[in-house]
Formats: sequence, structure tokens, C-alpha cells
Amino acid sequence: MLSNRSIILFSTVLFTCLFSYALQAQIDPGVDFNLQKFLDKAVKKSKGEVVIPPGRYRVAPQGQTHLTLEGLQDITIIADGVEMICTETVQAINIRNCKNLKIQGLVIDYDPLPFTQGRIVSMSEDKAQLTVDLLEGYETNLRNDKLEIYDPQTGELVTRTYYGVTHELDRKNRQVVFSKKRAAGLEHSFEEIGDIVVFDSYNTKFVPHTIIMNNNENLVLENVKIYSGTTFAFFERECNGTKYLGCHVDRRQPESDLREREIRRMRSNNADGFHSKSAEIGPSYRNCIARYNGDDGFAISGLYHVITETNGNMVTVVGKAGRRPDIGVADPVELVSYDGTRIPDAYVRSIVPGRKLNAEEREFLSSQKFLAESQKTKDADNVYIIELNRAVDLPLGSVIASSERLGNGFEVVDCIAGPNRSRGIIAKASNGMISNNQLIDNWGIAIKCSPEHQWLEAGSGNNLLITNNVVQGCHDVGIAVYAKGGNGKIGAAGAHNNVNVSGNTVSNSVNPGFGITSTVGLIFMDNRVETPDNSLALPWRKDFGRGESTERKVYFQNVTDVKENFGVEKE
Repeated sequence: MLSNRSIILFSTVLFTCLFSYALQAQIDPGVDFNLQKFLDKAVKKSKGEVVIPPGRYRVAPQGQTHLTLEGLQDITIIADGVEMICTETVQAINIRNCKNLKIQGLVIDYDPLPFTQGRIVSMSEDKAQLTVDLLEGYETNLRNDKLEIYDPQTGELVTRTYYGVTHELDRKNRQVVFSKKRAAGLEHSFEEIGDIVVFDSYNTKFVPHTIIMNNNENLVLENVKIYSGTTFAFFERECNGTKYLGCHVDRRQPESDLREREIRRMRSNNADGFHSKSAEIGPSYRNCIARYNGDDGFAISGLYHVITETNGNMVTVVGKAGRRPDIGVADPVELVSYDGTRIPDAYVRSIVPGRKLNAEEREFLSSQKFLAESQKTKDADNVYIIELNRAVDLPLGSVIASSERLGNGFEVVDCIAGPNRSRGIIAKASNGMISNNQLIDNWGIAIKCSPEHQWLEAGSGNNLLITNNVVQGCHDVGIAVYAKGGNGKIGAAGAHNNVNVSGNTVSNSVNPGFGITSTVGLIFMDNRVETPDNSLALPWRKDFGRGESTERKVYFQNVTDVKENFGVEKE
């Protein structure tokens, strides 16, 4: 017997075809325009303000990026009514070493898109293999190993994201057979014939990220909208005080698309919407949106580096991914033991290159479940010797981070994160505010404040304000403040300090609505958990007490000095 979703597929396809036909006369692919040349000339002549004439412009890349803005100071670029159509799947804009630069009103999209879409036409009995017809209007150059699947009628995700997927492409017949890394089992895989598969693609080459920002100060992006992009939409590294005002990452509506497509776009950007790494002064996100992007909505963090040995006040460190640690002389440093215990910060007196890694260090680093570029840590050429202002005693596998390069002072206010396949907001920094946001249909934790050893992403949080947020339809814990060591165990109280979680509502989501661990000084007042829906739970997620009970609405572990009015039983 056909499911309800299968019954409505025919009418959906018919409607889509008719709608695409109606669009034919409306499509405007844009005109060729040398935006780099225009801006280079305009900036030289400007007195602080440059206006780009409104229009939809097709921009050719120059190497790895379509537009480079470097060394600009006290300049405002007004791009109201301007669409920048990137014609290659490489960076849209690279902004570096700028001060007091503002960009206003720009819209960015890609043609061809950096992802492709197809319809499932058959599948193996265990759903380990999916046969997919690629849809008209989408490319046949596939890359990466991540597979998302959407309902063609609702445009929403129908099942978890599959990683480690391989594919065999019949380019002539525009058909692909996707093979999952392992059969998940019918009870954990909810896709059906007729559902829409989304997979990364490329044109002739690939370079990650849409707008990438390096070493800028007081950068302002206002009403900048990104409809698609190769990896992260907005990615800043080592910037200070960036402001994002009314910026959007969202999938493009069919009526304004650049070409005819058999069915509408399901995705916006390929990965994170907004990502900040190693900021001395954290970003401010206000009235921003991250929806239908292929990973987290908002992410703020710094870098952990691995401690292999301590001897008094001398610490032997291997830099993340084998690079030099981003730790400077006089920096305060966060120090976390391998078991997740955070000890008081110290200060750096000196940092110098040291010896080659020894066999024990390489073997240990190889044994860790590091992810992505953290896996390269074992391949470092040498260690670094950091002299602290006091003696410490930490075991192999502990971590260290500059406490001044975490994104402290961040704000995420009046924003929307989701629907999306992962987390809504992740903040691994201190002195921050997450307030008045809407977290909608996140398949991961909606608001997460936690360091992550596997990614070597720092850090812990002090002085956090998480208030008046609304979480709806979350497939994991709604709001979580917690810490785990490299050994996977919950950290002792004191990883986080002085945390205020108040006035938040979690509804129609998995229990527990709130999960808090490893904290000293918690205010937990006037929070609500309404109509829990454990049918959204992914069964392998057992943390926050879910392995013992799915009825608990709030979970505390290793939390001290608490003021709360929910009536929470601490573990």
C-alpha cells in the first residue's frame, strides 16, 4: 500500500512542471560584469562610499575567488538591489586585512549551483542503496559524501543525514546509485521512493566558502543575503568585532530563480550559515537567518591544541592540524585535563618550537577519534614548548587554548536558525548573549554551549546569558550547556561558570528539553518544556540521561551553586 507521502507525489510533480513552465518567461540569468574592476576603480575615487548600480550580474572568478577586498579602510559599499551571480564553484568574496569596512544589501547566488538534486526511483530492501534520477536544472558533477533527503511536497528533511556515502554515476542517463556506508536499518531510515536527494556538486573546480573574512576589524555586513555557497556561507577567521545585521542564508524561492528547474531548491548553503573562528572580540549577529543550510546555523569557537607533557611550568604542545598554536606571549590560556576537568587559567611567558614528535605521542594522537582537520594533528612536524607563569600537572591528551581567541563577547540576538540538518546555535566562548532567537526543526541540539574535543574546538564558557529563546521541533536537547573530556566522560563542575538560562521555551521536541552539566553558578529560572515529542528522537543518542529515561524534561549533572524554580533532580 502506498504511503500518504507517495500518494501525493504525482500531484506535486504535476504542479512543479506547470509552475516551471510559467517561470520560463520570467527567468533573468543576469549580465556579465567585471565587479572587481569596477570596485577597484570606484574605491580609488571614493570619499568613503561606493555605490554599485542595481542589477543582476554574472561575475567570473579570478583564481580561487570572484571578488577580493583587501586592505580597505573606512569604506562603505552600497549594493542595494545588486545580485552577484558566481559562475564557478569557488569563493564568492575574500575580505582580508580591512578596517571599518561595511557592505550593504548584496545578494549572492551561484550558477551553476554547488549542489545537485535528484528523485529516488528505487531502493534496496534495506535502503543501503538508493537509485536516483537527477532532476533537470541540476548538475552531474558530484562531490563529497554527505546525503540529505527531503519530502518533495513539504520541502522538509524526512530522515537523518547520511555520511560516508559513495556513488556511481551514469552521466548519459543522469542517474546515480548512492551506497550508504552501512545499512542503517529500516526502523532508522525514513526515506521513500519519490523523495528528493541533495548532494554536493561542482562546476569545473571547487574552493570552499562563500564570503570568507580574515584578519578584519569592525567589519559590518548589513542585509547581505546568500542563496547558495560551496561550504560555509559567512566564515570569519581571526576577525574582531564583526557585525552581521539582518543577514540571511536561505534557499531561493522558485519565482526568482536563475534558471528553470524540475523541482525547487531544497538547500541553501552547503554547510554552516555563519561561522566565526578565533575572534578576539566575538561577532554580533542580530536579526539574521540561517535556514535550510547543510550544517549548523551559527557557530563560534576557538582552537584547542594537545598537551603531551608537563614539567613544572613548561608545557609540551602539539598544534591542531600540525600547525603552530595560535597562542601568544602574555595570553591567558584555558587548560582542560583529558578527563574534562578545567583548571584555573594561566598566562604564557614564552612559546618556542621544540623537538620532533616521539612515537608515543604519534600513537596516542592516532588513537583519538578526531574529526576533519583535527586528524592531521598526528602528522605535526614538531611540538611547541610553552612556558606558563605557574606550574601545572596535566596528563597526555589534555588541551590548551588562548582564552583571548575564542570569540568572547559574542551576541546572537533576534535570529532564526532552522530548519536545518544539524545544530541551530553553537557558542564555545565567554561573556556572550544568546537571546530572543527562534530555533526551528533542528536535527541536532538547538542551542549548544560546549567545547568539543573531537574537533579540537575551544572553549568553555563563563558569564553566559541564554534567555527568552523559543525552540520548536528539535530532534535533540533543546538547550544544552555541557562539557566532556577527551575520554568521553562528563566534565567536573567548573568547566562553565556563571551561566544564566532563563525564560526559554522548548516545545514539541525530544526530552530532555534542557541538559546542563559541568557548571558552577547556574541561574535556571522560568523555563518551560511543553508537549515533548520523543518520536523525533534518534535512538542512538543516549546522553543526558536518555539511556535510562525519556520522561525527564530537564537534566543536570555536575552542577553546583544553582538557583532554579523548575524542581530539577540533579544526577
